[in-house]
Amino acid sequence: MSVTPAKLADLPYIVNLSRRHAEELGFLTRSAMEAYLTRGRVAIARENGDPCGYFLTGGLSRHVRIFQACVQLDARGLAHGIGLLSELITRAAHAGTQQISLHCRDGLASNGFWTACGFSSSGLLLGGSARRKIVHTWNLQISAALALPSLPYARHFFASLRAGPQEGARPPASCSLQGASTCWHQGASRPPTFQPAAATHAG
Repeated sequence: MSVTPAKLADLPYIVNLSRRHAEELGFLTRSAMEAYLTRGRVAIARENGDPCGYFLTGGLSRHVRIFQACVQLDARGLAHGIGLLSELITRAAHAGTQQISLHCRDGLASNGFWTACGFSSSGLLLGGSARRKIVHTWNLQISAALALPSLPYARHFFASLRAGPQEGARPPASCSLQGASTCWHQGASRPPTFQPAAATHAG
């Protein structure tokens, strides 16, 4: 499995997958998706070279939002959702992002995914201007989460630290990266145990 920035050639796949899961994801026009993609805000997961899921997010500032996250049905349970989240958290931490948030419709199994990945709920709200479905608001504080070695993406992040600074990166938020590193290494023998795929409401 690999996770890379999506290319324009991936747009038909992303649009098609989002349409198949519009009930869970909400709706974005093709032109809106293309705009996110050309700004480097769509990451795509591949298995044996073929796309199998994507994350569509806001820009990497102090707070980044996941607007759509989806893995195709026949690729779920194979850690693609974890791979996409690990890649996002690694980029966000190097960019100094402190928090990741998203909305996920009530009743979806995806809510269990976000909980298992260390996200906490800040409550419920009515989502969408027309259908007004109930959605959960999920938040992840990056520095605190990276101090928990049992979470599945910590290994990915600390491997990126060993590889050296990324181009254009700035040190992650003051923190506790040293403490997180120590804590992670103390528990590094504990393997990640949660590997479902993700789908979230587009908000």
